[in-house]
Amino acid sequence: MRRCNTAQELVSRWRRFADTTLCKASLPVDPARGYGPRLTAFVGEMAGIVSTSRSAVQDLCASVFSIPFSKGAIQKMVDRVSEAIVPHYDLIGQVARSAPVNHIDETSWFTHGDRQWLWVMTNPLVAYFQMHPTRSETAFAQLIADWRGILVSDDYGVYHSWQSLRQTC
Repeated sequence: MRRCNTAQELVSRWRRFADTTLCKASLPVDPARGYGPRLTAFVGEMAGIVSTSRSAVQDLCASVFSIPFSKGAIQKMVDRVSEAIVPHYDLIGQVARSAPVNHIDETSWFTHGDRQWLWVMTNPLVAYFQMHPTRSETAFAQLIADWRGILVSDDYGVYHSWQSLRQTC
């Protein structure tokens, strides 16, 4: 192969070579979106379970991973994680509602300054949580669905009307 003497000659030879040997890939019909599953899970864990603010997650990813994210990108990852865990969440609810004994309780939970109620139905196998805007019989009924086992609870008035066996604590 002959040596190129000028940059222009080198570029010219490269273009001839590229035109004959390179091919362009076509995009898949449904191209992948977003970030990988581990990074998405990490962001979901930080924002969801650890309750880290979107700004703090943004700063953490920038400083630890050198990946700058917008808050919108972080929210999309949180939404993807939320969507992915729905079948597992539903299964936990089924397991809780099939147990012969459940401990049930509720506590106030503030989300962005707005008071909600975090309800829990727990037994030795699982702990099933639900958020509800009220501390009411409706919220209790939504939590237990068709479960009719032995209820272990505090003395909150909603539990007084329980028709099956009940143990207070």
